[in-house]
Amino acid sequence: MAVLRAARRFFTLAIATIAFFEIAVQISGILDFPLYIANNEIGYIPAPNQSGSFLHFHDYRFNEYSMGSGAFLPDHQIFNLLLIGDSIVLGGNPLDEADRLGPSLARETGWSVWPASAGSWALQNELTYLAQHANVVEAVDAVAIVSNSGDFGEPSSWASELTHPTHRPFPGLIYLFRKYVAPGKTPSIRPELAVAPRDWKRDLREFASHTNKPLYIFLYPDQEEESDPEIAAKRLYRYEPEIRGALQNYAKVFRVAESSEWNTSLYRDGIHPTAAGNRVLAQILAKDMKGAQTNGR
Repeated sequence: MAVLRAARRFFTLAIATIAFFEIAVQISGILDFPLYIANNEIGYIPAPNQSGSFLHFHDYRFNEYSMGSGAFLPDHQIFNLLLIGDSIVLGGNPLDEADRLGPSLARETGWSVWPASAGSWALQNELTYLAQHANVVEAVDAVAIVSNSGDFGEPSSWASELTHPTHRPFPGLIYLFRKYVAPGKTPSIRPELAVAPRDWKRDLREFASHTNKPLYIFLYPDQEEESDPEIAAKRLYRYEPEIRGALQNYAKVFRVAESSEWNTSLYRDGIHPTAAGNRVLAQILAKDMKGAQTNGR
């Protein structure tokens, strides 16, 4: 009987401990992150009309068009820019909304900047967004795409709740354990959610030739590419002739690393800018786009 009572006490204590930590997780805000919609056309995209605060500190919001901003209400008294990209534009949970690239660029220029992005999007995913939101493109004054060397391969498809959650996880303890302690092998893509690859050069040419809006392409180096021009030439700038060939003078192409202001200290990891890095990157983008506007499309 003593052994049975001890086992019961241990079981009760274990349940209480788990419940305590689960409650702590739920109220900590660590599970307050953006949710996604997954399909086989765009792969995945932040769910529209959501907002929150990761860890009660890093605010985020997405409007009706899944842009990281307030409601899409362009003020045509000022310049409106649609900013497209992957996690470089998104910023992610480590940054407050105000420190991300879109808001930084808006402060730098005085423009209305409308960021549309998702972590690990490839160029095909981004061009799909533009094709699906022709009304948004029509309502802005220009489009800017920020691309890195990982963007020119296969399109990204939804694969995991750990990277692009579609619902708020419960129990939170199991989710955090799987994400940070024992993530396991890379999950396979479900066939019904696989995005069929297309020719990104053809898609880029079609978009650029059919829109009457200025289009700016920014080639953004990761930290290793920034530190070694030979690596950048092999990994990032190898795509530049193909990009220029697809654009056929319909757009301007810029290299972020050509600015003397950009350097390896502005990364928070191997590829993403710090908050200060986003401010410098915004200055570079603003200078290049304003220069292009002065000199013509």
